[in-house]
Amino acid sequence: MNLIIHFLPMINNIFFDLKFKIIFLGYFLIVSCTDDKVIMVPEQEITQTSSDYIKCEVYFNSIVYEIEKGFSTNVSSRSFPIYINHNLSTSNEDTLIIDYGNSNTLINGKFFRGRIINIYSGLVNDTNFNCSSNFDNFYLNNNLINGTITIDNDEGEIQIINGEVTDISGKINWNSVQKRTQSHGLQTVNIEDDKFTVNSSTTGNGKNNINFSTKSDSLKIRYDCIESCLVYDGISIINVEIDDVSKKDIIFGSQSCNCNYNVIISGNSYPLYLY
Repeated sequence: MNLIIHFLPMINNIFFDLKFKIIFLGYFLIVSCTDDKVIMVPEQEITQTSSDYIKCEVYFNSIVYEIEKGFSTNVSSRSFPIYINHNLSTSNEDTLIIDYGNSNTLINGKFFRGRIINIYSGLVNDTNFNCSSNFDNFYLNNNLINGTITIDNDEGEIQIINGEVTDISGKINWNSVQKRTQSHGLQTVNIEDDKFTVNSSTTGNGKNNINFSTKSDSLKIRYDCIESCLVYDGISIINVEIDDVSKKDIIFGSQSCNCNYNVIISGNSYPLYLY
């Protein structure tokens, strides 16, 4: 059977030092191909897949914030990270390197090191702005990040292509297509007051080698939540493939900047801790 899980916020915490934990009191029924026995899918695998998805969603959206901050008009007043512009011309492609150095530095509640290399054309607030971003030995909270992020203002679209998040326990592979509509901050210079409504679809493979896919309708992103959880509201439906015969639906929602949630399973609530 399909199990429905709903994530709701708890109070007073921030995502970078929290831990994922989901207590599941449900199970999947899988009919064996050889007999009529019913077996239980290990809840640990479902917990890991849920953690992997949310980690990618939060981390890559935080990186998009860092990229957009690098293109803001007041970036020259910042002493760190180091912003290096090459081949400045509005008529062709230019390069912006965001360099966090070789040692961890705490920025907005997260540790950064390495470089983000952005190839772009146009001005960031114009509809013809396009940017393709790659990583050079880049770490976020000691997670090695790889892949390509593309931003297309004309389409209102952000893509994560061949994304990877790797820590000491394994690697998450992730691809995402995200459509953004800005709802706040259009008339101000600083991006910290920007808010977006996001529809997205993703595919991934978690640390436990289980494939998953998601569809999100009207996720809310607030850049003033960057020090905690900038994805603060909305729903994601996650299909988890287990033994090629079973899928699982998870509903992810929140209403505040904190990244401490409840999981609701068949009307029962259990804690989920993000880190």
